Amino acid sequence: MPNLHAKLLLYPTGVLIMSKRVRIVVQLPVELKEQLDALKQQGYTTSGFIRATLERELNKLDVRQDSTTRKAVTK
Repeated sequence: MPNLHAKLLLYPTGVLIMSKRVRIVVQLPVELKEQLDALKQQGYTTSGFIRATLERELNKLDVRQDSTTRKAVTK
C-alpha cells in the first residue's frame, strides 16, 4: 500500500486544493547523494529539491496524466 501524504496548496487565485503525495524509493550513486546532502547547507531539503526539479523538467516535456488510465501521457 502506498504511503500517501496530503498537503494543502494555496494558489494566487486564493483557491485551496488538496494534493495527495506518494513516497518513492530511488537508488542513487554515492556521489549524487553527497551532492544532494551538500544542498542542505544552502537551505534545500532532498525531497524539496528533487520534487522541484521533477516538476520543472516534466513541465518542459508537457507531461500530463490521463485521469481515466492513470498513466503519464505526453503531448
